[in-house]
Amino acid sequence: MFYLVKLFTASYMKKVLILGAGLVVKPMVEYLLEKKIPLLIASPMKQRADAIINRNPLGSAVDWSMDDPAALEKMISEYDVVVSLLPYKYHVDVARVCIKYKRSLVTTSYVQPEMRLLNEPAKAAGVLLLNELGLDPGIDHMTAMKIIDYIHLKHGKVEEFYSLCGALPAPENADNPLKYKFTWSPKGVILASRNSALYLKNGKEIFIDAVNLFKDRFEYKFPGIGDLEVYPNRDSISYRDIYDIPEVKTMFRGTFRYKGWCETLDAMKSIGMLDDTAADYERMSYAQFIAERSGIENKDLRKILP
Repeated sequence: MFYLVKLFTASYMKKVLILGAGLVVKPMVEYLLEKKIPLLIASPMKQRADAIINRNPLGSAVDWSMDDPAALEKMISEYDVVVSLLPYKYHVDVARVCIKYKRSLVTTSYVQPEMRLLNEPAKAAGVLLLNELGLDPGIDHMTAMKIIDYIHLKHGKVEEFYSLCGALPAPENADNPLKYKFTWSPKGVILASRNSALYLKNGKEIFIDAVNLFKDRFEYKFPGIGDLEVYPNRDSISYRDIYDIPEVKTMFRGTFRYKGWCETLDAMKSIGMLDDTAADYERMSYAQFIAERSGIENKDLRKILP
């Protein structure tokens, strides 16, 4: 996601505040430091932040969390641009402080309704609230609009639109049963698996409820990789207006995964494995854990489970 900060690498940007030190932070930090742009990483995982900075004198880190709003205000007031890589639920709170101190904000998360309500206050303050600037959402928007604008420029129409994306390990490194490795929050992957989906197919709206998300899939042969599978990604239809293609008859945004992912996640979902409710599983065997999650007796699980 580090490419998004290139939007601010002109003389306008003097110092950058990065909120969070998760898996997606390192490339951006390396890019900024290479461009000689001072930065501060604020995160409760200060040790990880220090490791990312790697003793570069232009970078520093501080132990901080959203439980300290006063410190947040002080940091935002002292930096020129804020990049929030916190859990999505905190972005709106950060945005309000950015508007207060007239600082622009960049996130990689989907735009929430509460964030939309800040559009006018942000414009009045003369700041940018740039959301959906990661891989997906993000790069997909930019590549889509490049193609759509070209088609419209040539007086053409977009009748079918597909945007398929997935951060996958290289085939030679897809060496676990799921053929997947976390490049972002593992909890985020779980939350995404519990979404419903809505897309347009041949002029008809198709709604997939969360319980059936992984059942609604199709295969796609990717050159040099082989067969992948695709399942729908959230609300595709809303992008018909955002991308300005009212003429489209099929509008589908989907997620790529290696074969087997959808079947496995669907099975895990069916026995409650994707429920993140806090519980005490200390001294519990794997069999007992599965039995508790699925709500069945701990007998011959292989025969009982689907």
